[in-house]
Amino acid sequence: MSFQSKRDDRETDISLEEGRQNFSRAMLNILDDFGNERTRQGETQRAILNILDDAAGEKIRLEDTQRAILNILSDSSEEKARLTDTQRAVLNILDDFEIEQRKVKQQALELALSNKELDSFAYSVSHDLKAPLRGISQIADWIYHDFKDKASDEQKENLELMKRRVIRMNDLIEGILKYARLGRTEEIREMVDCSKIVREVIDSINAPKRVEIEIVGSLPKIKAVRVHIEQIFQNLLSNAVRYMDKDKGEIKIGCKENDSQWEFYVQDNGPGIAQEHFERIFKIFQTLAPRDRTEATGIGLSIVKKVVELNGGRIWLESQLGKGSTFYFTLPKKYL
Repeated sequence: MSFQSKRDDRETDISLEEGRQNFSRAMLNILDDFGNERTRQGETQRAILNILDDAAGEKIRLEDTQRAILNILSDSSEEKARLTDTQRAVLNILDDFEIEQRKVKQQALELALSNKELDSFAYSVSHDLKAPLRGISQIADWIYHDFKDKASDEQKENLELMKRRVIRMNDLIEGILKYARLGRTEEIREMVDCSKIVREVIDSINAPKRVEIEIVGSLPKIKAVRVHIEQIFQNLLSNAVRYMDKDKGEIKIGCKENDSQWEFYVQDNGPGIAQEHFERIFKIFQTLAPRDRTEATGIGLSIVKKVVELNGGRIWLESQLGKGSTFYFTLPKKYL
């Protein structure tokens, strides 16, 4: 074989080897590309699956949201129904309130008319009953002065008794009128000095010298209806003096302050009151001693009780037979 022929064969072998190598590289590239493509396809599939999962989750969330909305709408309907029921109930209450308000107004008008009629009646009673009483008293005075030199002691005593009965009847009429008017008229509250009022009452009742009346400490200044305070102490002190059975009578008036009220007391060393009569003495026209002996009307303590209760307080009694009595009453500070 010639040299040229051998060289051609070597070149051919080299070309084939290069071809195989190129083919192998091409196949590897193809396989790499195929692998990359598969990888990309796998990633795409995973992405699609993730999207589908997300879509499924979103669908579930959407269904949950729909259910929540439906529940809210259902609750809203129920709430609306309850609200409607509440509105109807409120309207019914307002209707009932309006009806009651009309009733109250009507009752107030009827009460005002009744009070007016009662005032007119009270005035007529006062005038019509007091007029003949004054006449009887004057006649008793004339008889006494005209026949005092000729009348026996018994006749003079009878005339005095007649005059005392006239006075008691007049006091009874006044007491009934005062009791009837309590709480029916608008009265002005003002600052009143209880010590001053008690001293004025003591001067007015003209207690006998054997009875000593003492104000213990000082009494407060309170905001109240002045005439009410006068009525309370006038009746309590008058009773204590009237029923005093001791040669040396002692009456004490005092007061102590509590958180929300004043607690007053009127104490005496008189005959005392049995416990079974504690409630009875506050009832109108009730007296424990014969009226002919005391000339009492049986209205005083009833007035005291009513006045105290009108002012938001209460009254009670502590007593023992033979050891005296103590009347307590409270007046709240709410008006101060």
